[in-house]
Amino acid sequence: MEFLVFIMFFIIIIILTLFINKFLTKWLGVEKKEKISETSGKNIDRWGRGLILLTFLCTLPYAIEEDKNVIK
Repeated sequence: MEFLVFIMFFIIIIILTLFINKFLTKWLGVEKKEKISETSGKNIDRWGRGLILLTFLCTLPYAIEEDKNVIK
């Protein structure tokens, strides 16, 4: 039950953040930024995403592995 309340609270916070962001950008007259893929940082972005994905895939088996030597 506590987990469900946490998830609902998290979703509400995300929705509120999106609405506040949209309101403030219109109210302050902020222009849209161009996408990273349209700038000179495109290759750095790709390398960074690749390294993060590689790190995640390498550590995933250790996170899933069931430890049989747990001290109780």
